Amino acid sequence: MKKFIITEDEKNRILGMHEDHGYNSLNEQGNGVGFGASQLGSDPKKNLEVLKAQAAKTAQTQKSDIKTTKFPCFTSTSDPYNYNPKRGDTVGNYAPAKMDFLRMFQDNSIIVAWENNTIKQYVRNGNAAGPETKKGTWKCKANNSGVDVVMTDSVVKKQSQKTGLKPSGTSTPNTKESSIGINYQYNYDGDTKYVYGVKDGKWFGKNLANGKEFDLSSIKTTVANLNKQFPNALTQQETPVDMTPTGTTLTATTDVVPKKLTDMSKLELDIMNQKQPLAFKSAYSKLGAFDRKKVDDNLAGK
Repeated sequence: MKKFIITEDEKNRILGMHEDHGYNSLNEQGNGVGFGASQLGSDPKKNLEVLKAQAAKTAQTQKSDIKTTKFPCFTSTSDPYNYNPKRGDTVGNYAPAKMDFLRMFQDNSIIVAWENNTIKQYVRNGNAAGPETKKGTWKCKANNSGVDVVMTDSVVKKQSQKTGLKPSGTSTPNTKESSIGINYQYNYDGDTKYVYGVKDGKWFGKNLANGKEFDLSSIKTTVANLNKQFPNALTQQETPVDMTPTGTTLTATTDVVPKKLTDMSKLELDIMNQKQPLAFKSAYSKLGAFDRKKVDDNLAGK
């Protein structure tokens, strides 16, 4: 319940009105407060409680008037858009916009109808509104027998659906490794979540937190920003990424032959196992029994 603050002067003025001035009740003074002088006594504390109760009742009446005058058709129980105070639905005013609104609770959503005939739907998080999911307009049916509502998915929801990408690969988190042959050599200013690379004329991004790699072609805004930040990236000759177990990067001008696991030192095996576990496991699984034992003995320091 809202707190209603009454100044000391106002309290004394109202309390003094119960004195005998030839009136039978406060109602006769034409103030419309709605309680008689007999309800006020000599106890200031009790009188203040009476005043607070009446102020709350007046505020509730004003809210009911808002519901009746501005939202008269949100009443049909068969309509999904119906106002039910017993459910916790409320009437309020958004001061910055100087508009009254009707807030209705659904099982998984909160619907807010505004006096300018707009309406929005939000995800329900308890009694709080989460992200906006739909928006539209409303108008009363004939004789206020119900409400006609037209809503469509909000921009936020459409954008979320549009960018709901499926990973193209997954590699070790918090590294620039790639399971799909991308050389993640670009860091976009201010972006600490992703690293970026180019392959086959397309931009790819890797989520450092979980290692998931994405083809970003369908996210036009991101691609445009990357092209602006790195204008020559798509036209530069790509640096090949070797997908052999060691993860050795080969350039176009080198003839480096990646080492086999059996030719690595214990230190090299340890580093690869820690830094490139996926590549290590892949290479290890391709070894025969004899070579596996050789690698195991090397790792064990034998």
